[in-house]
This record gives sequence, structure tokens and C-alpha cells, in this order.
Amino acid sequence: FWDHGGGSITGVCFDETDRQDSLSLREIDAALLSVYGTMTDKFEFIGFDACLMGTLETANILASYARYMYGSEETEPGSGWDYAAIGSYLAKNPNADGAALGRQVCDSFYTACKAVQDERSATLSVIDLSRMDALLQAFNSFSDSLYQVSEDQTVLTELIRGIWAAENFGGNNKTEGYTNMVDLGRIVKACAAHVDGADAVLSALDEAVVYAISGSDHTGATGLATYYPLEVQGSEEMTIFTDLCVSPYYLSFIDRQGHGSV
Repeated sequence: FWDHGGGSITGVCFDETDRQDSLSLREIDAALLSVYGTMTDKFEFIGFDACLMGTLETANILASYARYMYGSEETEPGSGWDYAAIGSYLAKNPNADGAALGRQVCDSFYTACKAVQDERSATLSVIDLSRMDALLQAFNSFSDSLYQVSEDQTVLTELIRGIWAAENFGGNNKTEGYTNMVDLGRIVKACAAHVDGADAVLSALDEAVVYAISGSDHTGATGLATYYPLEVQGSEEMTIFTDLCVSPYYLSFIDRQGHGSV
């Protein structure tokens, strides 16, 4: 998938000929599902040469259809991936699997970013989608504890403050707007002092992210982002996330924190 991306909520591939309509994650899911019955094998990878699509919600959608996902947590420079380098690698290594190819995609992308002096904000990850079940189970258990401890208003306030200070992507300010894409590992680490199961999530995340690059602006990036409402924009945003959220407990926490204060 190549073009502009906006993360889990707004999707990817904005159509300049049709009022900037994008492909939502559910539309991508529906399209892939429509051919799933005739597929003889999973795709080796599904990649996004687009901004902000390296998210937990995206990986969850794609896990049924591919072995690996390539995606960036942060925005990408206009130069995008280095397809000449990728093609040259495949010509020399026609039997490369998705993990090996993904490493080349990441490394050549970072080199291309350096060439235009835009490497500081660069991120790109290779996700082993076979590891998603373990990650989702760990995150759901963590989110259960997160929801329980956040009943205490003092703890809720500390959790919110910690998440607000976590690594996030796509601006998230009044000037650039709010993507509400926050690093998954950093959310977990911000809550770890109060919430059970943080180590299990971080271990599962480390297993799922088989390779990643990040520039000096994002040395804390852990490879996948997820939605957190730093600033809700529009009435449809929470409805979209409700349909995509991988844990009912996390969704309940999101709803509860809307009534908290920082």
C-alpha cells in the first residue's frame, strides 16, 4: 500500500479524485476476506509505504492474511521506500523470506531518509504476524488489570500523565492535528508501576517485532503504535476505534480515562 497514511483511525491511500476518501482498516479487511477462500497460501508480507500504519490494530487485521507486516509508526518522508534497492536485493536473493526482505526494506529506507536528511524521525518495523495471538492475549490481560486499577482516581490520573508523556507519532498538537497514535510499548511501560502483566506484553511485543529502525527522535519506539485519545477529533473517531480495538478492557479504560483529569 503506497500513498498517504493516517494510522488506525483514518486508514491509508487517500483518493485525491474522490474527496480524499481513504481505505479504512475494515475496508482492507473486507477486500482481503473476499479473496481469502481462493488463496492457496498467505501473502509473504503486506507492507505500507505510507505514514503511521505500523499499528497494533493494522497488524491484527492482517494476521489472517500474511506472514509479515511492514509499517512505520511515524510519518514517512516523501521519498518513501527505496524500490531500486529492494528490487536489487530480490534479484540476488529470490528465495528471501519476509523477515529477510523486511530487514532490507527497513535498512534501505533509512539510508534513503539519510540521503534527504530526514532520518531523525524515521521509523519502520517488520512484524511477525504469527506472533500476534500471543501479543493480543498478553495485552488483553494487561488491559484487564489496567482497567481494574484505574478505578482509583489518583492512580487513573498518574496513568494518564504517564501515557501523555509516552512516545507518540504524527504531531499530536494543535498545529499539526492529532493522530492519537502512541507507542504500544511506551504505554505499557508508563503504566507498569501500577498494572500487572507489563513484562508479558513487552516480551510478546519484542517477539513480534523481528526488526525495526528508528532515528534519533524516536529512540524509545518499540515497533508498534496503538490508539490513545490524546485529543479526540470528530464524533466518529471513538466509533471507529470501538470496532477496531483488540481488547474490551482497553476500550473500557479509554472510556473511563475520558472522565479523568491530568
